[in-house]
Amino acid sequence: MSDPIQHVPERTGFHVEVSTDERIVNWLKRHHKAFGWLYIPEEITAKEAYGHHYLTAVHKGEIIGCIKIGVNGIYVLDFDRILRIPTRTAMIYDTFVLPEYRRKGVCSCLIDESLKLLDSEGYRSVWCHVPPWNTPSIKAYSRAGFKRMARIRFVRILAFGFCSRSVSKMIAM
Repeated sequence: MSDPIQHVPERTGFHVEVSTDERIVNWLKRHHKAFGWLYIPEEITAKEAYGHHYLTAVHKGEIIGCIKIGVNGIYVLDFDRILRIPTRTAMIYDTFVLPEYRRKGVCSCLIDESLKLLDSEGYRSVWCHVPPWNTPSIKAYSRAGFKRMARIRFVRILAFGFCSRSVSKMIAM
């Protein structure tokens, strides 16, 4: 187990740590049945290939939430492809907190600690990918200072994927 990167006030009872690969992958697999998007093998492959960070919120020794941060290249399930991102740019591509721990500051803490970690590693820009239906995440990221840059619609027709705008041009913004 890695050391916590910050202890949250005792009343909340959780802390954030940079997760070990085995621990977070097992947790993602365990919760995959109830939350199908959590464990995507292509994401794990990209994590290992490109050196992503996964931070976890831990309560009483158990993971209660995580945030996935990609660098260099990330697999985005919505687009079913690896997206390359510019040097010194990171992209948060998934944030999840177990339902019983929501509305207790866990998500905000994961975002804050992620930004601190990325700042300490010299990242100049941080993006996030949030589907438009995910209002709680949009609010959490807005509170953290994120601004909407672009919206991409992706549709699949007869196994062919189409984006409403060029993903590579959006990434170059």
